[in-house]
Amino acid sequence: MIDTSLGTKSVVIAVAVVVLSVSAASAQNEFPATAVWDAPAGTPVADSVVELSTNNGPWVEVGRTAETELPLTLNYFDNYQMRVAGIDGNGVRGPFSTPSVAYSGS
Repeated sequence: MIDTSLGTKSVVIAVAVVVLSVSAASAQNEFPATAVWDAPAGTPVADSVVELSTNNGPWVEVGRTAETELPLTLNYFDNYQMRVAGIDGNGVRGPFSTPSVAYSGS
């Protein structure tokens, strides 16, 4: 969805898992984005860990949060995939979501 009246651009980058919300205001080669996902139904999640793969590279943890969104700064000329895993109250991480569809800011 692109909403020019609000100056935002939202791009779905995974089926019902991660949404990338992109702000219209950006630096020269970077843009702010927000990864947004749905918490798993029926399973208590204390935290979520988000991993990012840039240009089909290795998965790198980019943050942990108790929320279902995480602000990011991405580069226009790179391709990204994201995945998310829940962490329960005992610190045990569950499996990662299916990786998102590749997204490019260009």
